[in-house]
Amino acid sequence: MAYHNSSYRINLSFSEISELPESIYTKTGLKYLDLCWNKLTVISSTNLCCFTKLKTLQLDFNEIKSIHHSAFFSLTKLEKLGLERNLIVDLPHKIFYMCIKLRRLILKSNKISIIPDTIFSRCTNLEVLDLGDNKITDITIATFSTLVNLKQLNLSGNQLTSFRCGIFDNCISLKFLYLDSDSLIKKDQYKERSVIPTLRELAKRNIVMLPHEIYLSIFHRTFLKR
Repeated sequence: MAYHNSSYRINLSFSEISELPESIYTKTGLKYLDLCWNKLTVISSTNLCCFTKLKTLQLDFNEIKSIHHSAFFSLTKLEKLGLERNLIVDLPHKIFYMCIKLRRLILKSNKISIIPDTIFSRCTNLEVLDLGDNKITDITIATFSTLVNLKQLNLSGNQLTSFRCGIFDNCISLKFLYLDSDSLIKKDQYKERSVIPTLRELAKRNIVMLPHEIYLSIFHRTFLKR
């Protein structure tokens, strides 16, 4: 196993590790840690607690099923967190409670079905949030209520068929919203009251809606028939 490292940066990607090596815990000044493409299955309460200066943590493409609710509590300076393509089903509601500087969070391609109401309550600096390709069926009004700096949100590839009115009201910086056209358009669901008011309000704010099928099938038909 070879570290590609400096005092502030370690790359352990493609190392075939199932747990963090003991030697890494001497690197308390780390700002960048790449653990992608390994065989990690669990992130415990102590795995990351000594890396208090960490700004970027890449855990993508592992086999992570469980993350302790306090696993990231010491990472108060963390700005970028990647958890793409793991096996995560549940997210503890306070898992990001201390990640107050987080700007980019990637949770794409897991097995998440429920997003706790308050999970992002202290992530007010978040700019990019990717929840695509999960199994999410519903999102409450509280979920994104504190994300005033959010610019890009991916919800495509989930099982969402409608949105509550006001769900994006506080996302005043949102410019890119990625949705799944099939689940929102099929069976004339553009007529549902729970979908149209939300998307209409977003259109007034000049948000770029992707893919275009949603714009054409929902916005045009709705606005032209009013």
